[in-house]
Amino acid sequence: MGKSSRGLQSAPTISKKDPTPAPIERIEPVDETPIIESKQGFYLDVVLFCTIFAVYARTVYASVPGGDSGELIVASCSLGVPHPPGYPIFAMMGYLFTWIPWGSMAFRVNLFSSLCGALSAVLMSRAARAFIIFSFPESARFAAITSFASAGVMAFAPLFWMYHIQAEVFALNNFFVSLILLHTVAFLTKPSVKVACLSALSVGLSFANQHTIVFIAVPVTVFVFFYARNLLWKPKILILVGACGLCGLLPYLYLIWASSRNTLGAWGDITTLDGFLTHFFRKEYGTFRLYSGNEKQGDMLPILLRLYFKNLRQQTMQALYVAAPVGLLASLRQRGKFSPAGGVIAFAYFFYIIVFHLLANLPVDKPLFFGVQIRFWMQPHIIAFFWIAIGLHALLNFVHNKFSLDRTLVYVVLLAIVAAQLTSNFAVQDQSQNRFVELYGRAHLEALPPKSTLIVKGDLITNSIRYLQVCENVRPDVYHLDQSMMTYEWFVKRQRGNFPEITFPGEVYHPYKSNGYSMQTFLNVNLEDARGLFFLCGGWYHDEQQQGGIPGYTIWPMGMCEHIRYAEDDSLFDEWVVESEKMLPTFSLPDLKKYDEETWENVVHSDALNAMHKRLIHMLNFAIAHDNQLKTLQLVADGLENILHLYDPPPEHIFRNLGIVYGRLAKQEKMIDAFTTYLSIATAPESDLKEIRKIVEDHKRFKTLGPHWQQTAEIHIF
Repeated sequence: MGKSSRGLQSAPTISKKDPTPAPIERIEPVDETPIIESKQGFYLDVVLFCTIFAVYARTVYASVPGGDSGELIVASCSLGVPHPPGYPIFAMMGYLFTWIPWGSMAFRVNLFSSLCGALSAVLMSRAARAFIIFSFPESARFAAITSFASAGVMAFAPLFWMYHIQAEVFALNNFFVSLILLHTVAFLTKPSVKVACLSALSVGLSFANQHTIVFIAVPVTVFVFFYARNLLWKPKILILVGACGLCGLLPYLYLIWASSRNTLGAWGDITTLDGFLTHFFRKEYGTFRLYSGNEKQGDMLPILLRLYFKNLRQQTMQALYVAAPVGLLASLRQRGKFSPAGGVIAFAYFFYIIVFHLLANLPVDKPLFFGVQIRFWMQPHIIAFFWIAIGLHALLNFVHNKFSLDRTLVYVVLLAIVAAQLTSNFAVQDQSQNRFVELYGRAHLEALPPKSTLIVKGDLITNSIRYLQVCENVRPDVYHLDQSMMTYEWFVKRQRGNFPEITFPGEVYHPYKSNGYSMQTFLNVNLEDARGLFFLCGGWYHDEQQQGGIPGYTIWPMGMCEHIRYAEDDSLFDEWVVESEKMLPTFSLPDLKKYDEETWENVVHSDALNAMHKRLIHMLNFAIAHDNQLKTLQLVADGLENILHLYDPPPEHIFRNLGIVYGRLAKQEKMIDAFTTYLSIATAPESDLKEIRKIVEDHKRFKTLGPHWQQTAEIHIF
């Protein structure tokens, strides 16, 4: 077929008498070499990938990160089953990366996320470059560099960087979003059965990872089948494309095999159809729910959208934010007509951010949960960066037509922007020395007596301990029972083999079910014939915690955990003081200037200091109950003073407790200093401050009355 001077083929005509749309023909820009397929484009992709992957590898977490990373690394180490929906691709690929011959097991699996993150940036860059060259063939001079720059800024944006250097499913999810984006552009600009099959396979594989991909994949898939119906709506082609999509779901077969192995910490019973469907649809969490403890928050939509766009502005270095709407508008035009590729990508973007936020039910007023929520914003952010590449190209062409820009200068400026994004975020994102979660887990495990049993609650505690036991073989003699997992019907059936010396007095930890048992019953059975000491880490499970603990039992702080003892046993206090001090955490705490309240490192810092504080409060209560033992009270005062130096700034309750201790020690000046500081920073309601405020005011009044009144005045301390 001949080529015109502008490289355009004549469009197929449709007779007015024939309402059937004509088949979509392939249209190729031919006035210049397509950069996406040229050596130049290939070299740019190689440079982009190598640069990003090298930076990620340099800054990747040295050990296990917080959150779900520990669980995913454990599944990779042991070929186990992570929480719903199971993430089979991640588990299998992570296992391959455990064969890397250096670094901790966590470091190796973290590198898999780095690979996915670097590939995601390259695929997004290719998608943007292909779109620009096809849509604007006569002015594609800046397609390569704007796509390169946008991908670079995206890769080194704080949110993307953070999740591309730790073992999380979001890096793999970003890879699939970028791959679907590239296939969408490729198919809607050059429709073919081959690209349709590849697209179906990539969509199927994406569903074998993170389910929120549905908010992008489904709108794109529906539109593609409608738009290209003359090409695709044929029995053989539909079967072929459908088969490719189903092949993408085959990794879920791994879950059936892995579940039958009953590895330590494996989630669910996937050996039955009902168990498989429960896991696949996340029924235990709530399908299309991020959090099992809250209902959807439809009335929060405006607030969540405002937070989303604020975060997008932060990720794009503020200055590039304006290029996104320009790129959106430009993407809707293709060679002077409406662009189907641009249209469906825009629809998928807005469909995602609206529907996702209608369903999202995390309490984002809590910093840690907000940190969890923003992870799901990377998917639409990728499309925003796709638009930024197009918008930068459109803006540069506009300026070039006015002032004839020097191409070298454009390259230098855009590369400088990428470098600025990299350097400004490097210090915060560099986790190459971050072993805080590992040290946190070791603080729980290593000081324990032989054959101890830990009853735990909380993802950070559970995943850090399980990682050390399964992947690094640390303290395999310790039993580790997750209270949350014990509440599921499958736990005893699938996991009891990992705890041969533990007796489960029922089929499920649930005191209100006929086949269930309470924690009191569990302790009654197991402490009578204990294999070792029992410890509680993270507190009792919901109802038990609200009821003040387990009847007949008490807990004494021991290191990061608490020793479970019979309630009437308060002997050997002096020995406990010595032994509990030996078990306190001694590792260096995370710097809160680097790790804010949205990070797990902040939780590590808080939990370590709380462990120290709980021990001191237990000593204080014991001393008060035993006639204000001066020796114990002084130990408490010294311990609280030490904690003050570990906080910046110290929390208010430390000053309150310090004032109480000094009051018991009859050190009134120090008591008043502590209470005065407490009152200056306290956030408690005035009714709770009334008694302390009276103590401070009375002390000042008595002090002005002279020595006689100071000697005779008695101040009551709680």
